[in-house]
Amino acid sequence: MRIVMLTLGTRGDVQPFVALGVRLQARGHSVRICTCQRFEQFITSRGLEYGYLDDRLIQFIESDTVKEIIGSPRAGILQWIRAAVKLLPQIKDMQRDMLDDQWAASEDAELLLYHPKALGGPHIAERLGIPAFAVPPFPGYVPTRDFPLFILGGRSLGGWFNRRSYAITRRGQAAVAGLINDFRQKLGLTRRPRFAIEPTELLGRPVPWMHPVSPHVLPRPEDWPEHAAMTGYWFLDADDGWAPPAELETFLAAGEPPVYVGFGSMVTCEPQEMARLVLGALARSGARGIVGRGWGGLQPETVPEGVCLVDDVPHDWLLPRCSAAVHHGGAGSTAASLRAGIPTLIVPHVADQPLWGRQVHELGAGPEALSKKQLSAEALAGRIEAALGSPEMAATAAELGERIRDEDGAAEAMAFIGRFGPEV
Repeated sequence: MRIVMLTLGTRGDVQPFVALGVRLQARGHSVRICTCQRFEQFITSRGLEYGYLDDRLIQFIESDTVKEIIGSPRAGILQWIRAAVKLLPQIKDMQRDMLDDQWAASEDAELLLYHPKALGGPHIAERLGIPAFAVPPFPGYVPTRDFPLFILGGRSLGGWFNRRSYAITRRGQAAVAGLINDFRQKLGLTRRPRFAIEPTELLGRPVPWMHPVSPHVLPRPEDWPEHAAMTGYWFLDADDGWAPPAELETFLAAGEPPVYVGFGSMVTCEPQEMARLVLGALARSGARGIVGRGWGGLQPETVPEGVCLVDDVPHDWLLPRCSAAVHHGGAGSTAASLRAGIPTLIVPHVADQPLWGRQVHELGAGPEALSKKQLSAEALAGRIEAALGSPEMAATAAELGERIRDEDGAAEAMAFIGRFGPEV
């Protein structure tokens, strides 16, 4: 079967699709992943086919304009809304081209799996008359009484308000309704209402939603319909041929397990200041540290003894060798540090990250999340000390890691596809 996956964004938006694609290909299916071009080698190195999508969106995320918004400690939900309105015309121009790329990569598909950020997914499936599955890495589309839409802070507003909050997603999609309807007309499809721009049914059945999230981390809401699932995480382990840099191996062997600090794809308008803050926090806490440069380009002027800088090191290899992890709370980073069974401190920046910060703390697997507005060397050091100084937290994190390692989210996902689509 020809299976096409559509996704865009950062590595955390791409890697779960690669993990599932490898498993599907092992069952004899042909798998193509359409995403931003910078991930082409990552995809083809796993034996999967790459479908072209230009890099302009990621280049835009890395631009000074966006760095000033994401990197500012003062940015909150109101600032984000204002920025989104201001930047929408530029994003729409990119999305038009990306919709065309998604169609070109999908014309021969027999099954479609798509991240909701890949706006063409359900419309392409409708045009081709094939089954499709939505794959968001966080809950934000299927209403529930259990918790509100994550942009509202994650604390319960009461069952009725929690469920109603998901109407915000639908309202947000209305902002691109004109763009989507133009694309639908290109495909020979009828226009859809502005506030119902995305089809909820294909082939006479509801569109299924697969969330690659562990139910041990966020339990599946009981009021979800049967076509919505928490499958468990889809992990991609390091290639057998991967070897760590000699400098990193030497550092790990030279002392106690270090604290990993990295903010992944989060950009910052002041990378030198952020690097000084991180190094200051490690020095105050007395912990050895491994610092990931990430998209933020954390590159201190000098690197003190007891700290090692790294670029792209597979989390599944590195984190089990660490004593704790500090990161931005992206879905992929959160999955990796929890799987490693180490205390996790989240410094949320945007989107779903505050949700994971609260969830990790409430599970007892990490200290209370530290917001960007609170971030300082003193505050970060205090949280690191809390993560390293609590045997109860270490035991809880280790137990949770064991439960996650016992899951096979990709197998659950393939079984779910078989229930609501073709056997895979």
